[in-house]
Amino acid sequence: MKRNLTITSFLITMISLSAFAAGKAKPLATISLATHPGGTHMMTMAGSVNGKDGLFLFDTGGGVS
Repeated sequence: MKRNLTITSFLITMISLSAFAAGKAKPLATISLATHPGGTHMMTMAGSVNGKDGLFLFDTGGGVS
């Protein structure tokens, strides 16, 4: 069962990538990242939530624990 799920996921990914490469699929948005103003290695992005503009931390979830 797990192998079938892995193969299915792989095929869906390949089909999606081939459609994107062929120019059929377009990204929904492009997000520009900038370095954190505090001088750390964190990345931020400008955005708006409920009509309020702000600078938001972009969390990759790839930290060390």
